[in-house]
Amino acid sequence: GHTQRGGTPSAEDRFMASQMGSLAAKALIDGEKEKATVYKDGVVKLAELKDCLVKDDSLFDQFAKLGEMLSI
Repeated sequence: GHTQRGGTPSAEDRFMASQMGSLAAKALIDGEKEKATVYKDGVVKLAELKDCLVKDDSLFDQFAKLGEMLSI
């Protein structure tokens, strides 16, 4: 598993990555296809790959306005 948040990985980051890697390996062994490991709602689990590719721009305008305010 891989998450990118910046900085040195904490023990929690390393534990989550271990959980994600273990689940990914098990999924491959079990013949799971088109799945990804995700961290959602506080749990590491498998998700349909197609569900991971959905783009959600619902907060874009809010973040764009904040970016404009902070760049003054």
